[in-house]
Amino acid sequence: DDDWTAAVTLVLALRARGAAEEARAVMDAHDLDDEDVDAENLDD
Repeated sequence: DDDWTAAVTLVLALRARGAAEEARAVMDAHDLDDEDVDAENLDD
């Protein structure tokens, strides 16, 4: 779903900038876990 994909993309962008706390907040808000984000990252 587009909201999920957008959230994962945002988490990856925040992580890339070193904004780990903000990334975690987005993950918590969208009920994402590290496996979700890592799997999406590998798909790119």
